[in-house]
Amino acid sequence: MSIHSKGYGKADAQQPITPQTQFPLASLSKSFTAIAALQLVEAGKINLDVCALNHNLVLVRFW
Repeated sequence: MSIHSKGYGKADAQQPITPQTQFPLASLSKSFTAIAALQLVEAGKINLDVCALNHNLVLVRFW
């Protein structure tokens, strides 16, 4: 299966944007993660007053 992809514009003064161009996200991903977590709180799926390890036991391997 093939998906059409193309880049438009320039990443800087010299480099055109291609489908392989990588952009730094910096701290932007933290905002998306926080919004997603708060939406789960509003939906009653997670509780911020409970240890994260209670939500996902896979985390135990990393902590």
